[in-house]
Amino acid sequence: MTMADRPFRPFHDYRWYGVDLLAYKEEGSAPFKAITRQTLFARPDLGCELRYFEMAAGGHSTLERHRHVHAVMILRGHGQALVGAEVRAVGPHDLITIPPMEWHQFRATGAEPMGFLCMVNAQRDKPQLPTGEDLAALRRDPAVAAFLDQDPMGASGGRVSYLGCCETSRGAADMTRNARIPVPTTALDQDTTLVM
Repeated sequence: MTMADRPFRPFHDYRWYGVDLLAYKEEGSAPFKAITRQTLFARPDLGCELRYFEMAAGGHSTLERHRHVHAVMILRGHGQALVGAEVRAVGPHDLITIPPMEWHQFRATGAEPMGFLCMVNAQRDKPQLPTGEDLAALRRDPAVAAFLDQDPMGASGGRVSYLGCCETSRGAADMTRNARIPVPTTALDQDTTLVM
């Protein structure tokens, strides 16, 4: 029985037993900052995947669009979400639907991490990144331009171009590899400490 087939996988501090903590995307593939990914469910018989993404304070996902729909629930922290031409403040338990081919991005603007569940089709197309023309069109809306140009934590004095904000989560998996997480003994038929 694989970890994904186990009926119960305990939770502790936004980690799940038997679920790998991964980099958000391949380094250098797209602009993002301080974000990790955990795939919670990816069974072929489900037809979808449920993932958990977490951004450190000041982190952000990639600005992208694709043909598949996303269903998102914010679990912790606060931030902002761009969907199409709309920017909204988001927080715990907010639901966000990302329709096909809408530009979208999440930013952790609070002092704490922001984490969210994201459900997508198991079979899906690859994301598209914005061209210069796409960015120019998005920036015509002052609220979207302000969102794209912000530095969520103010570390660089306020304005950072989206294309210049290319820090990646390099080493994010390394930071948490070998992190020891206590797990209640009643939940598992193995050790009481989990090494991730």
